[in-house]
Amino acid sequence: MPVTVRKEFPPEVVGWTPGTEATYTTKEDGKVYVHNSGRDYPIMQEEDFLKFRQFADDATAAWTLHHSKHNIFVWDRPSENKVKCGVNIIKLFAEFPKIPPHVMYDTLHDPDYRPVWDSSMGEGYNICHLDANNDVGYYLLKLPPLVANRDFCNERSWRNVNEKEFIIMNHSEPHQMCPPTKAVRGDSIISGFLIRPHLDGCSITYVSQSDPKGWIPVSVLNAVITSTGPSLVTKLKNAAGNYTAWKAKHNPDNRPWRTPPQPWSQPQPDNTIIWFAAKTGASADEILGSSALSSSNIGGMEEKPLPETDDADEAGQVATTAG
Repeated sequence: MPVTVRKEFPPEVVGWTPGTEATYTTKEDGKVYVHNSGRDYPIMQEEDFLKFRQFADDATAAWTLHHSKHNIFVWDRPSENKVKCGVNIIKLFAEFPKIPPHVMYDTLHDPDYRPVWDSSMGEGYNICHLDANNDVGYYLLKLPPLVANRDFCNERSWRNVNEKEFIIMNHSEPHQMCPPTKAVRGDSIISGFLIRPHLDGCSITYVSQSDPKGWIPVSVLNAVITSTGPSLVTKLKNAAGNYTAWKAKHNPDNRPWRTPPQPWSQPQPDNTIIWFAAKTGASADEILGSSALSSSNIGGMEEKPLPETDDADEAGQVATTAG
């Protein structure tokens, strides 16, 4: 059974607490930081969330489509920095009927619910809160025998745009309370979810590039990386579908990740939704329940069919899981 550990850390490690003001420092690079345990951690600003959103929502031919079945679409593209990480970037888009966006957001956030649905998690815990929208945590990815477990120490950031659109994203950052273990320490370059309204439910666009380190050849990882998409969607459909009933019995008022809305300073296009609408013959306006849509930056997204795989390959799972 996966374990969410509630570790006790000193107050100076725990950091920010609800109802208090975080102490921010702006450096010469223009970025905002919070100091914790001897290290300055970058605090994600609107430009950082928009950079992730625009990358996740890029609908150009830079992405190669590998899976397009049951309205689940999985693409990949080459790494933007092969010196740092040669593993391809994966992108997934899927619709979740009758699951409101905020329920999917809560499902992905709730640390007490994660062990219920994520059988790949061996252990997980929060290390510190940087402010109301950023924290640092530990995640252990449990793998089958003969394959070493992977673990990650990640900074996670989230944004409630308008109670309908949400972003959760992470990247690896070290922390003194997250020392090396017997597992192989992986590196999350960027991973995250863009959640939006979709007809009577929601959709997710998931983007991930993670370097699992260890002995698995990059060529093998890139060959199987897209096979994990359908199994992830199945997990999330079941998890989100059961979350409301589960939460009603488990600390129902505890949702500290529910921060006030932070609308974008400028309207943003929804390119993947427009691409999906064109491909399926649906109406993009109807899908989002909004007329504020832009058709800019819409391309072909080259399709390259591969054999369908129902079960996630071990190597692909390693490369797409980063907590």
